[in-house]
Amino acid sequence: MKRIDTMEEELKRLRLREAEDAKTLEAMVQHVEANLKRTTERAVSAENTITTLKKEIKALKSDNSTILSENKKFKEGKDVLELKERAHTASLKLAGAAKDAESNLKQLMAGVDILKLMAETLACFDKLSEHTGDIKSGRKGYGTAL
Repeated sequence: MKRIDTMEEELKRLRLREAEDAKTLEAMVQHVEANLKRTTERAVSAENTITTLKKEIKALKSDNSTILSENKKFKEGKDVLELKERAHTASLKLAGAAKDAESNLKQLMAGVDILKLMAETLACFDKLSEHTGDIKSGRKGYGTAL
Protein backbone atom coordinates (compact mmCIF):
# COMPACT_ATOMS: atom_id res chain seq x y z
CA MET A 1 0.00 0.00 0.00
CA LYS A 2 2.82 2.33 0.91
CA ARG A 3 4.49 1.70 -2.46
CA ILE A 4 1.22 2.50 -4.26
CA ASP A 5 0.88 5.74 -2.33
CA THR A 6 4.48 6.65 -3.14
CA MET A 7 3.96 5.87 -6.80
CA GLU A 8 0.72 7.88 -6.87
CA GLU A 9 2.52 10.85 -5.32
CA GLU A 10 5.33 10.49 -7.86
CA LEU A 11 2.77 10.31 -10.67
CA LYS A 12 1.01 13.41 -9.34
CA ARG A 13 4.34 15.25 -9.08
CA LEU A 14 5.29 14.26 -12.63
CA ARG A 15 1.90 15.37 -13.96
CA LEU A 16 2.28 18.74 -12.25
CA ARG A 17 5.76 19.12 -13.65
CA GLU A 18 4.54 18.13 -17.10
CA ALA A 19 1.75 20.72 -16.88
CA GLU A 20 4.24 23.39 -15.80
CA ASP A 21 6.60 22.40 -18.62
CA ALA A 22 3.74 22.55 -21.10
CA LYS A 23 2.77 26.05 -19.91
CA THR A 24 6.38 27.20 -20.09
CA LEU A 25 6.79 25.70 -23.54
CA GLU A 26 3.56 27.31 -24.75
CA ALA A 27 4.71 30.70 -23.45
CA MET A 28 8.04 30.25 -25.19
CA VAL A 29 6.35 29.28 -28.45
CA GLN A 30 4.10 32.34 -28.25
CA HIS A 31 7.13 34.53 -27.59
CA VAL A 32 8.97 33.01 -30.56
CA GLU A 33 5.91 33.44 -32.77
CA ALA A 34 5.64 37.10 -31.75
CA ASN A 35 9.35 37.61 -32.48
CA LEU A 36 8.93 35.89 -35.83
CA LYS A 37 5.99 38.13 -36.70
CA ARG A 38 7.95 41.27 -35.77
CA THR A 39 10.97 40.07 -37.69
CA THR A 40 8.83 39.31 -40.73
CA GLU A 41 7.27 42.76 -40.55
CA ARG A 42 10.73 44.32 -40.34
CA ALA A 43 11.91 42.25 -43.30
CA VAL A 44 8.91 43.33 -45.38
CA SER A 45 9.53 46.93 -44.41
CA ALA A 46 13.19 46.59 -45.32
CA GLU A 47 12.27 45.05 -48.67
CA ASN A 48 9.96 47.98 -49.37
CA THR A 49 12.71 50.39 -48.42
CA ILE A 50 15.13 48.56 -50.70
CA THR A 51 12.67 48.85 -53.56
CA THR A 52 12.35 52.57 -52.91
CA LEU A 53 16.12 52.93 -52.71
CA LYS A 54 16.53 51.06 -56.01
CA LYS A 55 14.15 53.55 -57.61
CA GLU A 56 16.15 56.41 -56.11
CA ILE A 57 19.37 54.90 -57.41
CA LYS A 58 17.85 54.60 -60.87
CA ALA A 59 16.79 58.25 -60.72
CA LEU A 60 20.23 59.23 -59.46
CA LYS A 61 21.86 57.34 -62.32
CA SER A 62 19.65 59.29 -64.69
CA ASP A 63 20.71 62.50 -62.94
CA ASN A 64 24.31 61.35 -63.27
CA SER A 65 23.88 60.97 -67.04
CA THR A 66 22.49 64.47 -67.16
CA ILE A 67 25.41 65.74 -65.11
CA LEU A 68 27.88 64.03 -67.40
CA SER A 69 26.23 65.72 -70.35
CA GLU A 70 26.36 69.03 -68.56
CA ASN A 71 29.99 68.36 -67.65
CA LYS A 72 30.71 68.27 -71.35
CA LYS A 73 29.08 71.68 -71.62
CA PHE A 74 31.16 72.79 -68.67
CA LYS A 75 34.30 71.87 -70.51
CA GLU A 76 33.02 74.00 -73.31
CA GLY A 77 32.56 76.83 -70.80
CA LYS A 78 28.74 76.98 -70.63
CA ASP A 79 26.49 77.23 -67.57
CA VAL A 80 29.31 76.75 -65.04
CA LEU A 81 27.45 77.88 -61.92
CA GLU A 82 24.31 75.88 -62.72
CA LEU A 83 26.38 72.76 -63.32
CA LYS A 84 28.16 73.13 -59.98
CA GLU A 85 24.84 73.42 -58.17
CA ARG A 86 23.43 70.35 -59.88
CA ALA A 87 26.58 68.35 -59.21
CA HIS A 88 26.43 69.32 -55.55
CA THR A 89 22.75 68.35 -55.32
CA ALA A 90 23.40 65.00 -56.98
CA SER A 91 26.34 64.41 -54.66
CA LEU A 92 24.14 65.03 -51.61
CA LYS A 93 21.44 62.72 -52.96
CA LEU A 94 23.95 59.95 -53.65
CA ALA A 95 25.45 60.28 -50.17
CA GLY A 96 21.97 60.15 -48.60
CA ALA A 97 20.99 57.10 -50.64
CA ALA A 98 24.20 55.33 -49.63
CA LYS A 99 23.60 56.14 -45.95
CA ASP A 100 19.99 54.86 -46.14
CA ALA A 101 21.08 51.69 -47.91
CA GLU A 102 23.74 51.02 -45.27
CA SER A 103 21.21 51.52 -42.46
CA ASN A 104 18.74 49.14 -44.08
CA LEU A 105 21.40 46.50 -44.58
CA LYS A 106 22.28 46.75 -40.88
CA GLN A 107 18.60 46.27 -40.00
CA LEU A 108 18.40 43.22 -42.25
CA MET A 109 21.47 41.72 -40.58
CA ALA A 110 19.92 42.33 -37.16
CA GLY A 111 16.82 40.47 -38.39
CA VAL A 112 19.03 37.59 -39.52
CA ASP A 113 20.59 37.43 -36.03
CA ILE A 114 17.11 37.27 -34.47
CA LEU A 115 16.09 34.45 -36.81
CA LYS A 116 19.24 32.52 -35.85
CA LEU A 117 18.44 33.01 -32.16
CA MET A 118 14.90 31.78 -32.71
CA ALA A 119 16.25 28.68 -34.49
CA GLU A 120 18.50 27.96 -31.52
CA THR A 121 15.59 28.47 -29.11
CA LEU A 122 13.44 26.02 -31.05
CA ALA A 123 16.29 23.50 -30.98
CA CYS A 124 16.33 23.86 -27.19
CA PHE A 125 12.58 23.12 -27.11
CA ASP A 126 13.27 19.88 -28.94
CA LYS A 127 15.88 18.91 -26.34
CA LEU A 128 13.45 19.82 -23.54
CA SER A 129 10.73 17.62 -25.02
CA GLU A 130 13.19 14.71 -25.34
CA HIS A 131 14.16 15.17 -21.69
CA THR A 132 10.49 15.24 -20.62
CA GLY A 133 9.96 12.01 -22.59
CA ASP A 134 12.82 10.37 -20.70
CA ILE A 135 11.23 11.34 -17.36
CA LYS A 136 7.85 9.92 -18.40
CA SER A 137 9.41 6.64 -19.48
CA GLY A 138 11.39 6.34 -16.26
CA ARG A 139 14.80 6.72 -17.92
CA LYS A 140 17.25 9.07 -16.34
CA GLY A 141 18.27 11.92 -18.60
CA TYR A 142 21.85 13.04 -18.36
CA GLY A 143 21.91 16.17 -20.46
CA THR A 144 22.44 19.84 -19.95
CA ALA A 145 20.20 21.56 -17.44
CA LEU A 146 17.86 24.12 -19.00
